[in-house]
Amino acid sequence: MTRIEQNQEKPYILGQQNGGVRIVDTQSVADSLATGNVRPDRFSCSRMQLEQYESNLAAANGRIDDFKQALRGDCYFLAAVKSLALSEDGQQLLAQNIKANSDGSYTISLPGAKVAKQWYNEKGFQNECLITGEYTITKSAIDKVKNYSGNSYAYGDFEVILLELAMEAFRAEVNQTIKNTGVATNDIYSVGQTIEGDSDADVLSSGHSFDAVYVLTGKKSDFYFDYKKQDNPLKLYRYGEYGYTGQGYNLCSVKSVDIGEIENHYNSDSDLQKMLDKCMGHEEEYAITFGVIVAEDGPDGTTKAGGGHALSVKKITKDYVEVINPWDTTKIERIPRGDFEMMAKSFTVTKLKPEPSLWERFTDWTSEVYDDVCDWFTDLFGSNKEEPEKPEPVDPKPTDPEPVDPIPVNPTPVDPTPVDPEPVDPTPDDPTPVNPNPVDPAPENPIPDDPEPETPENKTYTVVRGDSLWKIAKNLLENPNNAQIVAKMEEIILLNNLTYEADGTHIMIHPGDTLIIK
Repeated sequence: MTRIEQNQEKPYILGQQNGGVRIVDTQSVADSLATGNVRPDRFSCSRMQLEQYESNLAAANGRIDDFKQALRGDCYFLAAVKSLALSEDGQQLLAQNIKANSDGSYTISLPGAKVAKQWYNEKGFQNECLITGEYTITKSAIDKVKNYSGNSYAYGDFEVILLELAMEAFRAEVNQTIKNTGVATNDIYSVGQTIEGDSDADVLSSGHSFDAVYVLTGKKSDFYFDYKKQDNPLKLYRYGEYGYTGQGYNLCSVKSVDIGEIENHYNSDSDLQKMLDKCMGHEEEYAITFGVIVAEDGPDGTTKAGGGHALSVKKITKDYVEVINPWDTTKIERIPRGDFEMMAKSFTVTKLKPEPSLWERFTDWTSEVYDDVCDWFTDLFGSNKEEPEKPEPVDPKPTDPEPVDPIPVNPTPVDPTPVDPEPVDPTPDDPTPVNPNPVDPAPENPIPDDPEPETPENKTYTVVRGDSLWKIAKNLLENPNNAQIVAKMEEIILLNNLTYEADGTHIMIHPGDTLIIK
Protein backbone atom coordinates (compact mmCIF):
# COMPACT_ATOMS: atom_id res chain seq x y z
CA MET A 1 0.00 0.00 0.00
CA THR A 2 1.38 3.42 -0.98
CA ARG A 3 0.91 6.07 1.64
CA ILE A 4 -1.03 9.17 0.68
CA GLU A 5 0.71 12.37 1.72
CA GLN A 6 -1.96 14.95 2.20
CA ASN A 7 -1.34 18.67 2.22
CA GLN A 8 -4.00 20.28 4.37
CA GLU A 9 -2.05 23.26 5.74
CA LYS A 10 -3.75 25.83 3.53
CA PRO A 11 -6.80 27.19 5.37
CA TYR A 12 -10.15 27.37 3.64
CA ILE A 13 -10.87 30.88 2.34
CA LEU A 14 -14.46 31.90 2.92
CA GLY A 15 -15.84 33.97 0.04
CA GLN A 16 -17.79 37.19 0.29
CA GLN A 17 -21.53 37.51 0.81
CA ASN A 18 -23.70 39.13 -1.82
CA GLY A 19 -27.30 39.74 -0.84
CA GLY A 20 -27.27 36.91 1.70
CA VAL A 21 -25.63 34.48 -0.75
CA ARG A 22 -22.12 33.12 -0.19
CA ILE A 23 -19.88 33.41 -3.25
CA VAL A 24 -17.63 30.38 -3.84
CA ASP A 25 -14.86 31.47 -6.21
CA THR A 26 -11.49 30.01 -7.20
CA GLN A 27 -9.76 30.91 -3.91
CA SER A 28 -12.28 28.67 -2.08
CA VAL A 29 -11.52 25.58 -4.19
CA ALA A 30 -9.21 23.17 -2.35
CA ASP A 31 -5.92 22.44 -4.09
CA SER A 32 -4.51 18.96 -4.60
CA LEU A 33 -4.43 16.97 -1.36
CA ALA A 34 -2.13 14.13 -2.42
CA THR A 35 1.43 13.90 -3.67
CA GLY A 36 1.66 10.11 -3.76
CA ASN A 37 -0.07 7.37 -5.68
CA VAL A 38 -3.44 6.05 -4.57
CA ARG A 39 -4.56 2.49 -3.87
CA PRO A 40 -6.28 1.37 -7.09
CA ASP A 41 -8.80 -0.86 -5.31
CA ARG A 42 -10.10 2.04 -3.27
CA PHE A 43 -9.54 5.24 -5.22
CA SER A 44 -9.30 4.36 -8.91
CA CYS A 45 -8.37 7.87 -9.84
CA SER A 46 -5.86 7.59 -12.66
CA ARG A 47 -5.86 10.18 -15.44
CA MET A 48 -7.11 7.57 -17.91
CA GLN A 49 -10.09 6.74 -15.74
CA LEU A 50 -10.74 10.41 -15.09
CA GLU A 51 -11.03 11.15 -18.81
CA GLN A 52 -13.99 8.81 -19.22
CA TYR A 53 -15.97 11.13 -16.93
CA GLU A 54 -14.87 14.35 -18.59
CA SER A 55 -18.03 14.78 -20.70
CA ASN A 56 -20.23 14.27 -17.64
CA LEU A 57 -18.29 16.88 -15.70
CA ALA A 58 -18.56 19.36 -18.54
CA ALA A 59 -22.32 19.78 -18.39
CA ALA A 60 -25.06 19.27 -15.83
CA ASN A 61 -27.94 16.94 -16.60
CA GLY A 62 -30.17 17.65 -13.61
CA ARG A 63 -29.62 14.25 -11.96
CA ILE A 64 -27.21 12.61 -9.56
CA ASP A 65 -25.46 9.91 -11.57
CA ASP A 66 -22.70 7.48 -10.59
CA PHE A 67 -19.57 8.93 -9.02
CA LYS A 68 -16.49 7.98 -7.01
CA GLN A 69 -15.20 9.44 -3.78
CA ALA A 70 -11.77 11.03 -4.04
CA LEU A 71 -9.18 11.72 -1.31
CA ARG A 72 -11.36 13.74 1.05
CA GLY A 73 -12.91 12.06 4.05
CA ASP A 74 -16.45 13.09 3.06
CA CYS A 75 -17.85 9.56 2.78
CA TYR A 76 -20.61 10.57 5.24
CA PHE A 77 -21.73 13.27 2.79
CA LEU A 78 -21.41 11.25 -0.42
CA ALA A 79 -23.21 8.27 1.13
CA ALA A 80 -26.05 10.63 2.06
CA VAL A 81 -26.17 12.04 -1.48
CA LYS A 82 -26.27 8.56 -3.02
CA SER A 83 -28.95 7.36 -0.59
CA LEU A 84 -31.15 10.26 -1.73
CA ALA A 85 -30.36 9.68 -5.40
CA LEU A 86 -31.59 6.07 -5.25
CA SER A 87 -35.24 7.22 -5.41
CA GLU A 88 -37.12 9.71 -7.56
CA ASP A 89 -38.30 11.58 -4.47
CA GLY A 90 -34.70 11.97 -3.35
CA GLN A 91 -33.59 13.04 -6.82
CA GLN A 92 -36.34 15.67 -6.76
CA LEU A 93 -35.22 17.01 -3.36
CA LEU A 94 -31.66 17.43 -4.63
CA ALA A 95 -32.56 18.80 -8.06
CA GLN A 96 -34.82 21.54 -6.73
CA ASN A 97 -31.90 22.94 -4.71
CA ILE A 98 -29.54 23.24 -7.72
CA LYS A 99 -30.17 26.27 -9.93
CA ALA A 100 -28.25 27.13 -13.10
CA ASN A 101 -27.60 30.84 -13.66
CA SER A 102 -27.32 32.66 -16.97
CA ASP A 103 -23.64 33.55 -16.41
CA GLY A 104 -22.54 29.91 -16.13
CA SER A 105 -22.57 29.84 -12.33
CA TYR A 106 -24.77 27.67 -10.12
CA THR A 107 -26.58 28.53 -6.89
CA ILE A 108 -27.03 25.74 -4.35
CA SER A 109 -29.61 25.93 -1.56
CA LEU A 110 -29.10 23.91 1.63
CA PRO A 111 -32.39 23.77 3.61
CA GLY A 112 -30.75 22.47 6.81
CA ALA A 113 -28.21 25.28 6.71
CA LYS A 114 -31.05 27.80 6.66
CA VAL A 115 -32.47 26.18 9.81
CA ALA A 116 -29.06 26.51 11.49
CA LYS A 117 -28.91 30.19 10.54
CA GLN A 118 -32.36 30.78 12.00
CA TRP A 119 -31.36 28.98 15.22
CA TYR A 120 -28.29 31.18 15.76
CA ASN A 121 -30.34 34.30 15.04
CA GLU A 122 -32.98 33.26 17.60
CA LYS A 123 -30.19 32.80 20.18
CA GLY A 124 -29.13 36.41 19.67
CA PHE A 125 -26.07 35.70 17.48
CA GLN A 126 -27.20 37.67 14.42
CA ASN A 127 -23.89 39.52 14.16
CA GLU A 128 -21.70 36.50 14.91
CA CYS A 129 -23.50 34.06 12.59
CA LEU A 130 -21.96 33.80 9.13
CA ILE A 131 -24.25 31.04 7.83
CA THR A 132 -26.13 31.94 4.64
CA GLY A 133 -27.73 28.70 3.35
CA GLU A 134 -27.31 29.88 -0.27
CA TYR A 135 -24.08 29.34 -2.20
CA THR A 136 -23.23 30.55 -5.70
CA ILE A 137 -20.43 28.59 -7.37
CA THR A 138 -18.83 30.87 -9.97
CA LYS A 139 -17.96 29.68 -13.46
CA SER A 140 -14.27 30.23 -12.70
CA ALA A 141 -14.53 28.00 -9.63
CA ILE A 142 -16.27 25.33 -11.70
CA ASP A 143 -13.52 25.45 -14.34
CA LYS A 144 -10.87 25.13 -11.65
CA VAL A 145 -12.52 22.31 -9.71
CA LYS A 146 -12.59 20.12 -12.82
CA ASN A 147 -8.80 19.95 -12.58
CA TYR A 148 -9.06 18.55 -9.05
CA SER A 149 -11.95 16.19 -9.72
CA GLY A 150 -10.83 12.81 -8.42
CA ASN A 151 -8.34 14.38 -6.04
CA SER A 152 -9.77 17.06 -3.78
CA TYR A 153 -13.34 16.42 -4.96
CA ALA A 154 -15.33 13.45 -6.21
CA TYR A 155 -15.49 12.64 -9.89
CA GLY A 156 -18.07 11.16 -12.20
CA ASP A 157 -20.94 13.60 -11.67
CA PHE A 158 -21.10 17.37 -12.05
CA GLU A 159 -23.93 17.95 -9.56
CA VAL A 160 -22.13 15.98 -6.83
CA ILE A 161 -19.13 18.32 -7.09
CA LEU A 162 -21.44 21.36 -6.84
CA LEU A 163 -22.96 19.91 -3.67
CA GLU A 164 -19.48 19.21 -2.24
CA LEU A 165 -18.44 22.83 -2.85
CA ALA A 166 -21.60 24.15 -1.19
CA MET A 167 -21.26 21.80 1.82
CA GLU A 168 -17.61 22.79 2.20
CA ALA A 169 -18.52 26.49 2.26
CA PHE A 170 -21.33 25.87 4.74
CA ARG A 171 -19.10 23.97 7.16
CA ALA A 172 -16.50 26.73 6.93
CA GLU A 173 -19.27 29.18 7.87
CA VAL A 174 -20.20 26.98 10.84
CA ASN A 175 -16.59 26.74 12.03
CA GLN A 176 -16.17 30.51 11.97
CA THR A 177 -19.58 31.05 13.58
CA ILE A 178 -18.65 28.75 16.49
CA LYS A 179 -15.45 30.73 16.99
CA ASN A 180 -17.35 34.02 16.88
CA THR A 181 -19.95 32.88 19.41
CA GLY A 182 -17.42 31.27 21.79
CA VAL A 183 -19.55 28.14 22.16
CA ALA A 184 -17.39 25.09 22.87
CA THR A 185 -17.82 22.30 20.36
CA ASN A 186 -18.04 19.70 23.13
CA ASP A 187 -20.95 21.53 24.73
CA ILE A 188 -23.23 21.68 21.71
CA TYR A 189 -23.77 19.79 18.52
CA SER A 190 -24.70 22.18 15.75
CA VAL A 191 -25.84 21.41 12.23
CA GLY A 192 -22.80 21.02 10.00
CA GLN A 193 -20.28 21.06 12.84
CA THR A 194 -17.09 19.18 12.00
CA ILE A 195 -16.30 16.32 14.35
CA GLU A 196 -12.52 16.31 14.59
CA GLY A 197 -11.63 19.63 16.17
CA ASP A 198 -11.89 22.98 14.46
CA SER A 199 -9.50 22.52 11.55
CA ASP A 200 -9.63 25.33 9.01
CA ALA A 201 -7.81 23.32 6.34
CA ASP A 202 -10.14 20.45 5.46
CA VAL A 203 -13.58 21.49 6.68
CA LEU A 204 -15.36 18.99 4.39
CA SER A 205 -13.96 15.79 5.91
CA SER A 206 -15.49 13.82 8.80
CA GLY A 207 -19.14 13.90 9.78
CA HIS A 208 -22.42 12.05 10.24
CA SER A 209 -24.70 11.01 7.40
CA PHE A 210 -27.80 12.07 9.31
CA ASP A 211 -26.26 15.55 9.53
CA ALA A 212 -25.56 15.56 5.78
CA VAL A 213 -29.11 14.45 4.92
CA TYR A 214 -30.50 17.18 7.17
CA VAL A 215 -28.32 19.84 5.57
CA LEU A 216 -29.35 18.68 2.07
CA THR A 217 -33.08 18.32 2.75
CA GLY A 218 -34.03 19.72 6.16
CA LYS A 219 -35.43 16.28 7.09
CA LYS A 220 -34.87 14.50 10.39
CA SER A 221 -33.65 10.91 10.67
CA ASP A 222 -34.05 7.86 12.84
CA PHE A 223 -30.55 7.03 14.06
CA TYR A 224 -29.15 3.79 15.47
CA PHE A 225 -25.79 3.79 17.24
CA ASP A 226 -24.70 0.86 19.40
CA TYR A 227 -22.23 2.08 21.99
CA LYS A 228 -21.68 -1.46 23.31
CA LYS A 229 -19.91 -2.52 20.12
CA GLN A 230 -16.94 -0.32 20.96
CA ASP A 231 -15.97 -2.84 23.62
CA ASN A 232 -17.00 -6.02 21.82
CA PRO A 233 -15.53 -7.72 18.75
CA LEU A 234 -16.97 -6.07 15.67
CA LYS A 235 -17.14 -7.33 12.13
CA LEU A 236 -14.98 -5.02 10.04
CA TYR A 237 -15.76 -3.92 6.54
CA ARG A 238 -13.43 -4.64 3.65
CA TYR A 239 -14.32 -3.44 0.17
CA GLY A 240 -15.76 -6.46 -1.63
CA GLU A 241 -15.16 -8.69 1.39
CA TYR A 242 -16.44 -8.83 4.94
CA GLY A 243 -16.43 -10.92 8.07
CA TYR A 244 -13.09 -9.86 9.56
CA THR A 245 -13.27 -9.48 13.33
CA GLY A 246 -11.03 -7.22 15.35
CA GLN A 247 -10.89 -4.84 18.27
CA GLY A 248 -13.78 -2.39 18.50
CA TYR A 249 -13.42 1.21 17.42
CA ASN A 250 -14.58 4.11 19.58
CA LEU A 251 -16.61 6.62 17.61
CA CYS A 252 -17.68 9.91 19.14
CA SER A 253 -21.02 10.20 20.85
CA VAL A 254 -23.77 12.21 19.26
CA LYS A 255 -25.31 15.29 20.82
CA SER A 256 -28.22 17.24 19.52
CA VAL A 257 -29.22 20.42 21.34
CA ASP A 258 -32.23 22.51 20.27
CA ILE A 259 -31.82 21.71 16.57
CA GLY A 260 -33.35 18.25 16.32
CA GLU A 261 -31.74 16.47 13.38
CA ILE A 262 -32.62 13.11 14.92
CA GLU A 263 -36.25 12.03 15.19
CA ASN A 264 -35.61 8.84 17.18
CA HIS A 265 -32.36 7.57 18.68
CA TYR A 266 -31.92 3.78 19.08
CA ASN A 267 -29.09 1.75 20.60
CA SER A 268 -29.99 -1.95 20.76
CA ASP A 269 -29.68 -4.83 18.32
CA SER A 270 -33.44 -5.36 18.38
CA ASP A 271 -33.93 -1.71 17.41
CA LEU A 272 -31.65 -2.20 14.42
CA GLN A 273 -33.61 -5.26 13.33
CA LYS A 274 -36.89 -3.37 13.62
CA MET A 275 -35.52 -0.51 11.54
CA LEU A 276 -34.37 -2.93 8.84
CA ASP A 277 -37.76 -4.68 8.80
CA LYS A 278 -39.58 -1.35 8.59
CA CYS A 279 -37.63 -0.33 5.48
CA MET A 280 -37.69 -3.75 3.81
CA GLY A 281 -39.73 -3.54 0.61
CA HIS A 282 -40.16 0.24 1.00
CA GLU A 283 -36.60 1.35 0.36
CA GLU A 284 -37.69 3.96 -2.22
CA GLU A 285 -39.52 5.84 0.56
CA TYR A 286 -36.33 6.41 2.57
CA ALA A 287 -32.73 7.57 2.37
CA ILE A 288 -30.73 4.88 4.20
CA THR A 289 -27.06 4.87 5.20
CA PHE A 290 -24.97 2.88 7.63
CA GLY A 291 -21.56 3.29 9.25
CA VAL A 292 -18.82 0.67 9.53
CA ILE A 293 -15.21 0.32 10.64
CA VAL A 294 -12.93 -0.42 7.70
CA ALA A 295 -10.53 -3.35 7.92
CA GLU A 296 -6.90 -2.49 7.18
CA ASP A 297 -3.87 -4.72 6.84
CA GLY A 298 -1.39 -4.17 9.63
CA PRO A 299 2.40 -4.21 9.18
CA ASP A 300 2.53 -7.71 10.73
CA GLY A 301 0.08 -9.06 8.16
CA THR A 302 -2.89 -9.14 10.54
CA THR A 303 -6.18 -7.35 9.99
CA LYS A 304 -6.63 -4.21 12.09
CA ALA A 305 -9.53 -1.87 12.65
CA GLY A 306 -9.10 1.27 10.58
CA GLY A 307 -11.21 4.38 10.36
CA GLY A 308 -14.93 4.84 10.11
CA HIS A 309 -16.72 4.78 6.77
CA ALA A 310 -20.28 5.37 5.53
CA LEU A 311 -22.21 3.54 2.79
CA SER A 312 -25.66 3.75 1.22
CA VAL A 313 -28.29 1.01 1.47
CA LYS A 314 -30.14 0.06 -1.70
CA LYS A 315 -32.16 -3.04 -0.80
CA ILE A 316 -33.07 -4.99 2.35
CA THR A 317 -34.32 -8.58 2.50
CA LYS A 318 -34.55 -11.19 5.23
CA ASP A 319 -31.39 -12.83 3.90
CA TYR A 320 -29.13 -9.99 2.74
CA VAL A 321 -28.64 -6.23 2.44
CA GLU A 322 -27.42 -4.57 -0.76
CA VAL A 323 -25.11 -1.60 -0.16
CA ILE A 324 -23.30 0.95 -2.33
CA ASN A 325 -19.88 2.29 -1.41
CA PRO A 326 -19.13 5.94 -2.33
CA TRP A 327 -15.69 4.75 -3.43
CA ASP A 328 -17.45 3.48 -6.55
CA THR A 329 -21.24 3.84 -6.81
CA THR A 330 -21.41 1.75 -9.99
CA LYS A 331 -21.00 -1.40 -7.89
CA ILE A 332 -23.58 -3.03 -5.64
CA GLU A 333 -22.31 -5.16 -2.77
CA ARG A 334 -24.52 -7.84 -1.18
CA ILE A 335 -23.87 -8.56 2.50
CA PRO A 336 -25.62 -11.38 4.40
CA ARG A 337 -28.04 -9.80 6.82
CA GLY A 338 -26.52 -11.45 9.86
CA ASP A 339 -23.09 -10.07 8.99
CA PHE A 340 -24.62 -6.68 8.23
CA GLU A 341 -26.22 -6.46 11.69
CA MET A 342 -22.90 -7.35 13.33
CA MET A 343 -21.04 -4.91 11.09
CA ALA A 344 -23.31 -1.85 11.40
CA LYS A 345 -21.84 0.62 13.87
CA SER A 346 -24.57 3.10 12.98
CA PHE A 347 -27.71 3.06 10.84
CA THR A 348 -29.60 6.10 9.59
CA VAL A 349 -33.11 6.13 8.07
CA THR A 350 -34.68 9.31 6.71
CA LYS A 351 -38.31 9.44 5.57
CA LEU A 352 -38.41 11.30 2.26
CA LYS A 353 -42.11 12.20 2.28
CA PRO A 354 -43.88 13.53 5.37
CA GLU A 355 -46.37 11.25 7.01
CA PRO A 356 -49.96 12.20 6.07
CA SER A 357 -51.80 14.29 8.63
CA LEU A 358 -54.62 12.86 10.73
CA TRP A 359 -57.16 14.66 8.52
CA GLU A 360 -55.56 13.30 5.33
CA ARG A 361 -55.59 9.77 6.72
CA PHE A 362 -59.26 10.22 7.71
CA THR A 363 -60.31 11.52 4.27
CA ASP A 364 -58.40 8.70 2.56
CA TRP A 365 -60.13 6.18 4.84
CA THR A 366 -63.60 7.63 4.19
CA SER A 367 -62.92 7.62 0.44
CA GLU A 368 -61.94 3.95 0.57
CA VAL A 369 -65.03 3.09 2.67
CA TYR A 370 -67.28 4.96 0.22
CA ASP A 371 -65.80 3.05 -2.73
CA ASP A 372 -66.23 -0.26 -0.90
CA VAL A 373 -69.87 0.52 -0.06
CA CYS A 374 -70.62 1.49 -3.67
CA ASP A 375 -69.07 -1.75 -4.89
CA TRP A 376 -71.09 -3.73 -2.32
CA PHE A 377 -74.38 -2.11 -3.42
CA THR A 378 -73.54 -2.71 -7.06
CA ASP A 379 -72.85 -6.38 -6.40
CA LEU A 380 -76.03 -6.71 -4.31
CA PHE A 381 -78.58 -4.83 -6.41
CA GLY A 382 -76.89 -4.58 -9.77
CA SER A 383 -76.15 -1.51 -11.79
CA ASN A 384 -78.78 1.23 -12.30
CA LYS A 385 -77.86 1.62 -15.93
CA GLU A 386 -80.47 0.25 -18.37
CA GLU A 387 -79.10 -2.48 -20.53
CA PRO A 388 -79.84 -2.18 -24.27
CA GLU A 389 -82.57 -4.44 -25.62
CA LYS A 390 -81.29 -7.57 -27.22
CA PRO A 391 -82.40 -8.16 -30.84
CA GLU A 392 -84.72 -11.01 -31.62
CA PRO A 393 -82.85 -14.17 -32.56
CA VAL A 394 -82.83 -14.88 -36.26
CA ASP A 395 -83.39 -18.40 -37.56
CA PRO A 396 -80.40 -19.18 -39.72
CA LYS A 397 -82.41 -21.64 -41.87
CA PRO A 398 -84.18 -19.99 -44.86
CA THR A 399 -87.93 -20.52 -45.01
CA ASP A 400 -89.46 -22.37 -48.01
CA PRO A 401 -91.22 -20.01 -50.48
CA GLU A 402 -94.96 -20.28 -50.82
CA PRO A 403 -96.03 -22.42 -53.82
CA VAL A 404 -96.96 -20.53 -57.01
CA ASP A 405 -100.09 -21.46 -59.00
CA PRO A 406 -98.87 -22.56 -62.41
CA ILE A 407 -102.17 -21.57 -64.10
CA PRO A 408 -101.79 -17.96 -65.38
CA VAL A 409 -104.45 -15.45 -64.53
CA ASN A 410 -106.20 -13.79 -67.49
CA PRO A 411 -105.02 -10.19 -67.66
CA THR A 412 -107.45 -7.27 -67.87
CA PRO A 413 -108.16 -6.46 -71.54
CA VAL A 414 -106.58 -3.22 -72.77
CA ASP A 415 -108.22 -0.85 -75.28
CA PRO A 416 -105.87 -0.83 -78.25
CA THR A 417 -106.98 2.71 -79.29
CA PRO A 418 -104.32 5.18 -78.04
CA VAL A 419 -105.37 8.30 -76.16
CA ASP A 420 -104.17 11.63 -77.52
CA PRO A 421 -102.04 13.42 -74.88
CA GLU A 422 -102.91 16.97 -73.77
CA PRO A 423 -101.04 19.64 -75.67
CA VAL A 424 -98.11 21.24 -73.87
CA ASP A 425 -97.21 24.90 -74.22
CA PRO A 426 -93.69 24.93 -75.62
CA THR A 427 -92.99 28.40 -74.17
CA PRO A 428 -93.41 28.29 -70.41
CA ASP A 429 -93.97 31.53 -68.50
CA ASP A 430 -90.99 30.87 -66.13
CA PRO A 431 -88.01 29.45 -67.97
CA THR A 432 -86.13 28.82 -64.68
CA PRO A 433 -86.12 25.11 -63.85
CA VAL A 434 -87.61 24.25 -60.52
CA ASN A 435 -85.91 21.83 -58.12
CA PRO A 436 -88.67 19.53 -56.93
CA ASN A 437 -86.78 18.86 -53.66
CA PRO A 438 -85.23 22.14 -52.54
CA VAL A 439 -82.48 21.86 -49.87
CA ASP A 440 -81.21 24.72 -47.75
CA PRO A 441 -77.63 25.62 -48.59
CA ALA A 442 -74.94 24.50 -46.12
CA PRO A 443 -74.15 27.12 -43.51
CA GLU A 444 -70.82 28.92 -43.84
CA ASN A 445 -69.68 27.91 -40.33
CA PRO A 446 -71.01 24.45 -39.57
CA ILE A 447 -71.32 23.55 -35.87
CA PRO A 448 -69.12 20.57 -35.02
CA ASP A 449 -70.58 17.59 -33.26
CA ASP A 450 -68.08 17.80 -30.40
CA PRO A 451 -67.26 20.95 -28.42
CA GLU A 452 -63.92 22.63 -28.97
CA PRO A 453 -61.07 21.21 -26.90
CA GLU A 454 -59.84 23.12 -23.89
CA THR A 455 -57.16 25.69 -24.62
CA PRO A 456 -53.84 25.44 -22.77
CA GLU A 457 -54.83 28.48 -20.69
CA ASN A 458 -57.91 26.89 -19.13
CA LYS A 459 -56.83 23.27 -18.60
CA THR A 460 -57.24 21.86 -15.11
CA TYR A 461 -56.10 18.74 -13.31
CA THR A 462 -57.72 17.10 -10.28
CA VAL A 463 -55.27 15.71 -7.73
CA VAL A 464 -55.69 12.02 -6.90
CA ARG A 465 -54.24 9.85 -4.17
CA GLY A 466 -50.50 9.26 -4.53
CA ASP A 467 -49.93 12.46 -6.52
CA SER A 468 -47.10 14.91 -5.90
CA LEU A 469 -46.13 18.05 -7.77
CA TRP A 470 -43.09 16.19 -9.11
CA LYS A 471 -45.22 13.33 -10.42
CA ILE A 472 -47.80 15.67 -11.98
CA ALA A 473 -45.12 17.79 -13.66
CA LYS A 474 -43.28 14.71 -14.94
CA ASN A 475 -46.46 13.24 -16.46
CA LEU A 476 -47.16 16.48 -18.33
CA LEU A 477 -43.81 16.23 -20.15
CA GLU A 478 -42.37 13.73 -22.57
CA ASN A 479 -39.15 12.04 -21.41
CA PRO A 480 -38.10 15.02 -19.26
CA ASN A 481 -34.92 15.44 -17.28
CA ASN A 482 -34.92 16.70 -13.69
CA ALA A 483 -34.31 20.32 -14.69
CA GLN A 484 -37.36 20.30 -16.99
CA ILE A 485 -39.50 18.71 -14.28
CA VAL A 486 -38.43 21.35 -11.74
CA ALA A 487 -39.24 24.13 -14.26
CA LYS A 488 -42.70 22.62 -14.85
CA MET A 489 -43.26 22.43 -11.09
CA GLU A 490 -42.40 26.12 -10.72
CA GLU A 491 -44.90 26.90 -13.51
CA ILE A 492 -47.67 24.99 -11.68
CA ILE A 493 -46.76 26.72 -8.40
CA LEU A 494 -47.04 30.18 -10.02
CA LEU A 495 -50.28 29.38 -11.87
CA ASN A 496 -51.97 28.20 -8.69
CA ASN A 497 -50.36 30.58 -6.15
CA LEU A 498 -49.11 27.61 -4.12
CA THR A 499 -46.98 28.26 -1.03
CA TYR A 500 -44.28 26.23 0.67
CA GLU A 501 -44.66 24.63 4.09
CA ALA A 502 -42.76 25.95 7.11
CA ASP A 503 -39.70 23.86 6.18
CA GLY A 504 -39.34 25.84 2.95
CA THR A 505 -39.08 22.62 0.95
CA HIS A 506 -42.51 21.02 0.57
CA ILE A 507 -45.81 22.10 -0.94
CA MET A 508 -48.79 20.09 0.24
CA ILE A 509 -51.52 19.10 -2.22
CA HIS A 510 -54.52 16.97 -1.40
CA PRO A 511 -56.76 14.55 -3.30
CA GLY A 512 -59.59 16.50 -4.89
CA ASP A 513 -57.60 19.72 -5.32
CA THR A 514 -57.98 21.31 -8.75
CA LEU A 515 -54.79 22.66 -10.34
CA ILE A 516 -54.49 24.94 -13.36
CA ILE A 517 -52.00 23.49 -15.83
CA LYS A 518 -50.61 24.30 -19.26
